[in-house]
Formats: sequence, C-alpha cells, structure tokens
Amino acid sequence: MDTLQQTIDEAWEQRGDLSPTRASPTVRDAVAHVIDALDRGELRVAEKIEGAWTTHQWIKKAVLLSFRLADNAPIGLAGPQVPFRFYDKVPPSSRPSTTRRSRPPACASCRLPSPAAARTLHRTSC
Repeated sequence: MDTLQQTIDEAWEQRGDLSPTRASPTVRDAVAHVIDALDRGELRVAEKIEGAWTTHQWIKKAVLLSFRLADNAPIGLAGPQVPFRFYDKVPPSSRPSTTRRSRPPACASCRLPSPAAARTLHRTSC
C-alpha cells in the first residue's frame, strides 16, 4: 500500500500536468486500483479510528485525480426525441454492491446522474 500511496501523492504534486491524454500508465493504474478498492469497500476515504474521524488524504487525492484523468462521456439514451442524455466522468457501475450499505439488488448497477432522484417506499427495489 505504501507504493500505491507514494504514486498517488507524487501524481497529486504533478496534477497540473495530468489530463485524460497525459498520464503515465503507472498513475492511471494506481488511481484505478484505489477507485476499485473503494467500490469493493476495501478502502474508505474517511473512517472512525479510536473514536475520532480520520481522512485518508491520499485516497481523497486519488478520487480527485480520477476526475482529472477522465474525459466526460455521454451516458443514457441517445436520439433526437430522447431527452435523457447526460455527460459524466464516472461510468455506470455494472457490478453489484457488496458493501454493508449496499443498495437493493434491482438498484445495484444503477448510476443516477443529476438531476435524477431515486425514492423507495417500502419496496424491495428502486
């Protein structure tokens, strides 16, 4: 984990030089690894340790770097009569959540870009 953290910290110091087309494979892999570990619930940006909240700055930096390394991409339905086209830097998840606070199975692969809202009223899915 120290090498991963070091790679993220070094990339953060050079973040002004990073873009979707200008980043080394090492930096891209490190950021992707952190984002994947967050998705799986193996890492947390902040957690309570001995009664006090601790923010893991290097993980937070990786999340912010992920936005710098990605282009906006169209998400949603396309077509002249379809108004549901959004742009996002985070692709929709296709993997069910396995974290403690996971969504109901029907929503496990949902991504709700703004201005979407999801509500559940005593149902098993959203």
